[in-house]
Amino acid sequence: MKRGWKIGLIVGALILIGGGIGIYFYWKSVQLAKVNYTTVALSRGNIIYGITATGNLNDSLVINVGTQVSGIISQIFVDFNDSVKANQVIAKIDTIPLATEVTNAEAALYKAKTTFAQQKGEIGRYKELLTRQAVGQSDYDLALATYHGALSSYQSAEADLKRAKTNLGYATIRAPISGIIISRNVTVGQTVASSFNTPTLFAIGNDPHNMQVTASIDEADIGWLKAGQQVEFTVETYPDRVYKGIVFQVRQQSILTQNVVTYSVMINVRNEDLSLIPGMTATLTVKVEEHKNVLVVPMTALLFNAIANDSLVPSSDHNKQTIWVMCDSTTGNKKCFDIKGKAMYCDTVRRIMDDGVMAEIEGPDLHEGMMVVTGIVKAQAKKTKSLMPTASPQQRPRNNSH
Repeated sequence: MKRGWKIGLIVGALILIGGGIGIYFYWKSVQLAKVNYTTVALSRGNIIYGITATGNLNDSLVINVGTQVSGIISQIFVDFNDSVKANQVIAKIDTIPLATEVTNAEAALYKAKTTFAQQKGEIGRYKELLTRQAVGQSDYDLALATYHGALSSYQSAEADLKRAKTNLGYATIRAPISGIIISRNVTVGQTVASSFNTPTLFAIGNDPHNMQVTASIDEADIGWLKAGQQVEFTVETYPDRVYKGIVFQVRQQSILTQNVVTYSVMINVRNEDLSLIPGMTATLTVKVEEHKNVLVVPMTALLFNAIANDSLVPSSDHNKQTIWVMCDSTTGNKKCFDIKGKAMYCDTVRRIMDDGVMAEIEGPDLHEGMMVVTGIVKAQAKKTKSLMPTASPQQRPRNNSH
């Protein structure tokens, strides 16, 4: 009897211990299953849809200064980044050969002028003799032809002298516009040869306070752009500074690069403090459309799915998505699900437009203040974890004109 009593005590103790262990693990599993949902109140706000692209900064006008005569650069009066005024002398070509040509042209003109004066007198005398029939008609015609030849030589000599003087003037190179020297391609002593391709000596950009961004826009987005749209952009040098511009031209010429079609869009930029420099790469966003005072939710709300059973989620099509809403006194006849201790229902909404972070939605049962689920927080880890990826590309707004 004593032995049986002892065995009973041992068995009872084991049962108690096993039950305690079972209760512990059950309690532990319940604790692990508990989650807290992250929610946000449905509110009104503004959504801006923009097209992102890259481009390069340039002066709004750049003129390449060349030379129309050949020779050796004898003087240079400007350097990189120098400011110049229109018609200011910026360089000179050695004038000795050109001045010699002027002297030769003047001598040739003097000779031609003398010959012409002589022939002019001769034709006058021949004309008088012809009226007296002292010379034949053939002699007069020969004298007249000689006179016209002398006149032609005289006029040609005048043109040659004018050309020589003009070329001498071209030896002095002047700035065609006011601006800044952004490129200098010659040095003193260098020989430049004028030919069919005029050599570029300098590049002058106009007022540096006015610049342009040449942006490359993909063919899928070009239809949304038009003159007058606002642009915001940054440059790598000042990543935290936002510059503003205005689209002034959408060029229709396509550019094909590795089977990708893009179009050039010109954007005017005001460079008040001269912090922008030609050649900088601009990362820009063109403001295409803005919707004000609309119902907005974080994109994570559209990506969240509280249950794995998709049959409980309403069907959706393009632009239609679902959100999960906490049940409350305003829920009405919506079917609520008890999901890990929280009552919520799934509602179908239409996503109108988003900016990559917030989305504009509409639906017959939506109203401000609704608590929309955006994710979950595990009780143990104390970390927010969305059941779906949180990143989303921008969705183009509906455009009935397209």
